[in-house]
Amino acid sequence: MALFMYVCSFNSIQDIMKYTLSLLLIICNSQLFAQQPVDYVNPFTGTDHMGHTFPGATVPFGMVQLSPDTDTVPYSTGQGYNKEVYAYCAGYQYNDQTICGFSHTHFSGTGHSDLGDFLLIPTTGPLRLNPGTRDNPDSGYRSRFSHERETASPGYYSVMLDDYHILAELTATERVGIHRYTYTNAGESNLVLDMTAGIYNYPGKNIWQFIRVENDTLITGYRQTRGWGRTRTIYFAMVLSKPIARYGYENNEEIIYRGFYRKFNEKENFPEMAGKNVKAWFRFNMKAGEQLLVKMALSGVSTDGALKNLNTEARGLTFDQVRKNATEKWNHELSRIQVSGTAQVKQNFYTSLYHAFLSPTIYADVDGNYRGIDQNIHHAENFTNYSTFSLWDTYRALHPFLTLVQQKRTSDMVNSMLAHRKQSVHGILPIWSHHANENWCMIGYHAVPVIADAYLKGITGFDASEALEAMDASATYAPYDGIGDYIRLGYAPADLNTNAASKTLEYAYDDWCIARMAEKAGHRGLAGIYNRRARSFEHIYDSATGFMRPRLADGSWQKDFDPLKTEGQGFIEGNAWNYSLYVPHDPAKLIAWSGGNKEFIAHLDTLFTMQLDEKHIAESEDIDKRGIIGNYVHGNEPSHHVPYLYAYAGAPWKTQQRVHQIMDNLYDASPGGLPGNDDCGQMSAWYIFSALGFYPVCPGSNEYVLGSPSVSEAKLNLENGKAFSIKAFNLSPGNIFVKGIKLNGKPYTKLYIRHEDIMAGGEMVFEMTGKPVKRAAAEGDLPGRF
Repeated sequence: MALFMYVCSFNSIQDIMKYTLSLLLIICNSQLFAQQPVDYVNPFTGTDHMGHTFPGATVPFGMVQLSPDTDTVPYSTGQGYNKEVYAYCAGYQYNDQTICGFSHTHFSGTGHSDLGDFLLIPTTGPLRLNPGTRDNPDSGYRSRFSHERETASPGYYSVMLDDYHILAELTATERVGIHRYTYTNAGESNLVLDMTAGIYNYPGKNIWQFIRVENDTLITGYRQTRGWGRTRTIYFAMVLSKPIARYGYENNEEIIYRGFYRKFNEKENFPEMAGKNVKAWFRFNMKAGEQLLVKMALSGVSTDGALKNLNTEARGLTFDQVRKNATEKWNHELSRIQVSGTAQVKQNFYTSLYHAFLSPTIYADVDGNYRGIDQNIHHAENFTNYSTFSLWDTYRALHPFLTLVQQKRTSDMVNSMLAHRKQSVHGILPIWSHHANENWCMIGYHAVPVIADAYLKGITGFDASEALEAMDASATYAPYDGIGDYIRLGYAPADLNTNAASKTLEYAYDDWCIARMAEKAGHRGLAGIYNRRARSFEHIYDSATGFMRPRLADGSWQKDFDPLKTEGQGFIEGNAWNYSLYVPHDPAKLIAWSGGNKEFIAHLDTLFTMQLDEKHIAESEDIDKRGIIGNYVHGNEPSHHVPYLYAYAGAPWKTQQRVHQIMDNLYDASPGGLPGNDDCGQMSAWYIFSALGFYPVCPGSNEYVLGSPSVSEAKLNLENGKAFSIKAFNLSPGNIFVKGIKLNGKPYTKLYIRHEDIMAGGEMVFEMTGKPVKRAAAEGDLPGRF
């Protein structure tokens, strides 16, 4: 009424319209001001087909990833690899129509998988202890669901289980998953705990499972699996907000020796459950509208460790309090970079930043104890232990990004790698490790560039001498993946090694990183050895074809060479067109081999514009058409640096064009919005760097090659207390080319910026225009002159 009387006091309709417009502007501005980084994140991005992300609840770098699993597709049924399982690397596929339950561990974006531990689902009606099938969900405990009644935000997930009329909500701390189930109807309800469920399951993967009902609200247990992690043991402690009325389990395995447990009826109300196929159930009498709160803590050490984690992180906290804390943690981490731009750009940026902060993951209890790869229990002194090192993917951009904005965590990660090396019977750094296991996936010894890049960028808190020794040990471990042949011949021979050309190229770059760290540490002799090894890429360049090409042990070239083909050509997840450009420590040599800048630029243009036929697309690994531009494969990691190579040949405007082409066409915040597997944040890290206007083509060089930002403004809040700002004046969809740059108010002509310049704080301003600015770059302004 007061507002009505106030409006009526205006003298004209124009006054009313002005007032209304002002009021709307105030409301809009207050809403914009109220928005936080988490408001731009879409956890469903990448959950359809290729991205392999999960939408569930977790906190930054958390050990728990509590998320729905939408099917139970096995890795194998005993008759070879089941290709359908590939889509379920993260347990969730957006196009599925049923949910099997909520498990507590998931990888984000991988192309192979494991985990999916301790699946819970609340049910009503008849007790069913098998998941059923997607075609007949009524045959098991799974439930239908709809995206209309499903939501997700950082640290929170909810869905209505339509078959049971139960609202399931999830949130998490670092080591505890929190479930809240709200029952629409009164009656008996079962909470099913399927200890056999898992991602990439196969007959025999579950080695052993054990559950104890400690009292009517506390359950503990563990399971051991043999999967991607060959000897993986994980423990839990679960607390319920409501006492159990009854409980029991099934163990569908043939047991020859039962011992004297035959004295008991183990099927129901017996507080010990053990076997290889344990499926437990806990029954409650629920009222309409009543809620059941479940807190499940994890540990790699023991059930006692899990209980300590639960009591430290979640005891006495309500679901809403934990959710609020999770949201605040995400806002804190995402606010390390504040950006302005279009709504789409901000959504892409903060969703990418969210994915980049999911892994590596904490792998230690609150008291610092953790299980090492020797399967013994260790204590992390003065660091937090991390796991999930997808290093073949993440050394390229994710780890350099963390080195820039997560320096303390980077130091902890380096210490975790050094601890891994001490515990390893092989005496080397991790290759691809998770949950106290080395899984040996992919190629290279890429902990090396992560450590060298951190050291050369001033990260402290670890023993540099120990790190250099570990790097040397890893690079000289002859039994691993052709290293002995590589040292003997100067390349990995294709008749003795798979993916030999890729190995030679990546080993050469890793060796260059060792040389740089040895040089800075004053070990000139060691630096000389690895400088020579860093030239190994020259041994597999075939001047007759103009491509890197696999070589045999006798020095001859592998026959039947097809530079468009991936399979059988000596390359992994890429072809010769893409991999021949992988010499990040010496692009100048590639330019010289091409005949000069003009010829090299033309070669890059051809890569982006040529047509790759259906046969060769079908042979490409881990990607589909959406991740390809011409023959440039962005859906896999080996080519991520390629758009920035134009700058080395003095054509930065072509880099600017290509990075916008990739950002604008291959990324969006939809379920199908990633061009390939996110690979533990690497695909997202490429976008983050590129959106800011620079990219680490060669980690270990301290150079970031300049591109063209997609954000109009950005502020990097650095851990040293300083801030580095980026501004793109006149940026628009039509203005993507850089007319000029100023660094701290002075004209800046270099085509790269050094790490030290960013860490010193300051401001870089890009002036954008709609036409390419083709000016010659001075030799000293080109990147890669290290």
